[in-house]
Amino acid sequence: MKRSTLNNIIGLELFKVATSLNKKDWILLKNGERAPVFLDTAKFISYPQLQKQISTLIFKIIKDNNIKFDKILGVPYGGLSFAYNLSAEKSIPCLAIRKEGIKKI
Repeated sequence: MKRSTLNNIIGLELFKVATSLNKKDWILLKNGERAPVFLDTAKFISYPQLQKQISTLIFKIIKDNNIKFDKILGVPYGGLSFAYNLSAEKSIPCLAIRKEGIKKI
C-alpha cells in the first residue's frame, strides 16, 4: 500500500523535486522562498481516495508505534484536511490551529 500510495502522489504531480541543485531552479513557494522538494498537501483534498489511503497509513504508523493520544491537531492549510479525515474516520476529536490567530466573536 505504501508503494502504490507514493506512486499515486508522484503520478498526480503532488510531490515535486527541483530539476537541479542550483537554488534558482528550486520550486518557488507562495512565500517567495525556494525549496528543493515540495509536497503540495493543499491539493490532496481533490483526491479523496488518495487522502484516505494516506490517513490509513498515518493511523497504521501511530498504531505500530503505540502512540497514545486523545485528539488530532490540524495545521493550516494542507494539514487540516488530513486531520479532519482522520478525525471523522476514527471518531477522534479534532482541533485546528488558526493561522489568523484567535477568532473574535
